[in-house]
Amino acid sequence: MDVIPARIDGWSNAVYLSNEFASLLIAPEAGRILQYKVCGKDLFFVNDEMRGHVSTFAEAAASSEWNNYGGARFDVAPQSSWKKTSWKKEWPPPPLLNSRRELSASDVSVCMNTAPDVEMMGARVSADISLIPGSSIVRIEQTISNVGKNSIEWANWCVAQLAADAGRSTIYVPSAADSAFKDGYTLMMSPADGDKHPSFTSIGAGRVSSFLFDGREWKFGFDSREWIALRPESDEDMVFVMASRIARGARYPDDGCSVELYTSAHMPYVELELLCPLERIAQDGRRRDRYWWAAASCRGEVVDVNDCGVMSAPLCCREGNLRGRFGVFYRGTARVIARDRSGNESSLAAIEVSPAKPFDIDMRMQAAGKYAGFRIELESEFVGKGEAGGKIRGILATADAEC
Repeated sequence: MDVIPARIDGWSNAVYLSNEFASLLIAPEAGRILQYKVCGKDLFFVNDEMRGHVSTFAEAAASSEWNNYGGARFDVAPQSSWKKTSWKKEWPPPPLLNSRRELSASDVSVCMNTAPDVEMMGARVSADISLIPGSSIVRIEQTISNVGKNSIEWANWCVAQLAADAGRSTIYVPSAADSAFKDGYTLMMSPADGDKHPSFTSIGAGRVSSFLFDGREWKFGFDSREWIALRPESDEDMVFVMASRIARGARYPDDGCSVELYTSAHMPYVELELLCPLERIAQDGRRRDRYWWAAASCRGEVVDVNDCGVMSAPLCCREGNLRGRFGVFYRGTARVIARDRSGNESSLAAIEVSPAKPFDIDMRMQAAGKYAGFRIELESEFVGKGEAGGKIRGILATADAEC
């Protein structure tokens, strides 16, 4: 990961993080990550009218406006509790979340911190940001620290504004059999002239729901979900994913939502939102959560996501043909492994893969009947400084002998 000064007028502290597949523009004066580019494609929405603007704590405290720069920001939830502080408003965000931040860098990450807000919210929010070498993966460690005199109750909340086109951009969320919501989601906002039943489409044998951005203002909340994804253009391969692990038994904001989706009617973007567990934080205590986002080239609908990549067509062996359609987050080697009915394993193929191109499997199997199952392992070795270097070995997909 390389950290390079951005030299942008008005944002003298902005920096680029980059590797061979991805780059980030971090502008602490805007309190945002304002660019996430993967394989040459800008995925974030940026409000060019705000370029170079610096929002101070005092300005934000005196203003009734929200500084919408675009990009990705690091907030605290629930929004309904902002008005319970001395800010006394649910909108716009309190100055802690709507003003410039401090930036510090190490060999492996960049940290963006708010000023400590002792009086109003009793909190300080930091985001430790790293771009994993040889991949499109951005890892975030977000921390709420209690700097006030009393306990506080907040959750870490990441909001990313992705560039989107009405009728061409599709959002994907996994289904949840144990959802507490009747329809699998809660409708939090809807257009004044819209109906109360937006169009979600079930795909991938009901494992995922998709929503086509229609250029109107909606907001949805989803419980028990670990990821949300966006394909910005229907005729392009790139898919953006934001993900974390669900903490079973933990309390989440907004009646249990771990993922939320907002679609804008006024600007060409959608917001993918990741909410972490809600916790009461004692004086001098802190709440830390880890999550990530990534992008990959993958053709077709998104039917699953894991730590290695995106799936469009599940791995399946039928009538002697082994097929699947994927996108991966790492540069590395995809190994197709077969297991026979005695439990012995053999490697059928080793294929070089990367986030820059879709990865499809279409293999004619010889004596397919002798196999009990198959899997695809992704192996990657990447060079980086400190903890940023290392190896990964994960399972991208598995299949029984006959699907």
